[in-house]
Amino acid sequence: MFGMTSALHRKHETAEFVTPQTVSRGRAKVLLAVGSLIAVLLGLLSVGPALAMAAPATAPSLPTFFHQQNEPRLTYTGAWTTVQDSKASGGSLAVTNKSGSTLTIRFVGTQLDWIAKKGPAFGEATVTVDGGTATTVDLSSTKPLWRQDVWSTGVLPTGTHEVTIAWAGTKGADSTSTYVNADAFLVTGRLLGLHQQTSAELKYKGAWTTVYTKDASGASFAYADKSGASVTIHFTGLELTWIAKTGPACGIADVKVDGIDKGSVDLYSASAAWKVPVWSTGMLADGAHTITISWTGSKDAAAVGTRIDLDAIDVAGVLN
Repeated sequence: MFGMTSALHRKHETAEFVTPQTVSRGRAKVLLAVGSLIAVLLGLLSVGPALAMAAPATAPSLPTFFHQQNEPRLTYTGAWTTVQDSKASGGSLAVTNKSGSTLTIRFVGTQLDWIAKKGPAFGEATVTVDGGTATTVDLSSTKPLWRQDVWSTGVLPTGTHEVTIAWAGTKGADSTSTYVNADAFLVTGRLLGLHQQTSAELKYKGAWTTVYTKDASGASFAYADKSGASVTIHFTGLELTWIAKTGPACGIADVKVDGIDKGSVDLYSASAAWKVPVWSTGMLADGAHTITISWTGSKDAAAVGTRIDLDAIDVAGVLN
């Protein structure tokens, strides 16, 4: 049910965690053939109002990455099955034919293309961008066609975007069934991935305490309330957002980006609030960056404590 040769005439750059080949989206052509690897022919990418952000004066140049459907930063819900086939990009597809099945991709950038198999067994999906009006995508064809660029966001404003693909349960023009699949995605920008405060890549210094609670992202968070406490995060990408608990016992932290002081972040709130995006780097030049969050012992006049909390970080890129 689930075999072709097709040419994918799109701009290409391989994904993080895949063999890297860097080209720009606007100057590359990619031909995909049966069983072949992707070949690069021409080389030239609910935040509240309290979120602190350091934004650049101009938008940076964005890389483009090719991500397989089994990329861990993609979020699947419902019933999806992995189908192994050497003709698929990366050797496998994610396939569903069940109500309630969705796939969500979050990224910071300007464009996303959905690569899929077309054929008589495949029906229609709906796609939304940033919660907007749904678009119907027909994956049917009279014969199997692999690695097809079936849908694109087009060029979006530079920023954070969310694309959701959902099983529609309807047949397409040439369908005998209603299956939907995902093979790969081409993203100009960086995928967003949520990392808990327990991630091994985070480097803690000084005294930090872990608190376990269902209210926190990942069911725990870390806090510090002693001199010399800090956490350093190394990542390669475009942007990082710090997610924390805020409350009456929380104080003020200092933040540095690549060794440069970016000011203070006040974690005080009159009542406890969970999973709050308290600060963001804003859009950085794509590359390696270092973020340091430090306890200061300072607090808002209304605060009853000086502790600082770290619940999770949302990273457009990869931790190092």
